[in-house]
Amino acid sequence: MLFLFILFTILTVVIARHTSSPFMLITIYYVRGMHNVWTSIVLALYLSPIYIHLSRRCINKTTT
Repeated sequence: MLFLFILFTILTVVIARHTSSPFMLITIYYVRGMHNVWTSIVLALYLSPIYIHLSRRCINKTTT
């Protein structure tokens, strides 16, 4: 899925750079937006195990 996203992004940028249309502006916003989305997904996947571990520690301390 990540490969398809990268491939689609590269193709979109290449096509947009070879055309003189407002599509280039849309492409820039699309790439920035998708970068923000992927960053938030990666951070969520990275931080969720830490959050689960810390919440379990907190629950264990309060129940004993």
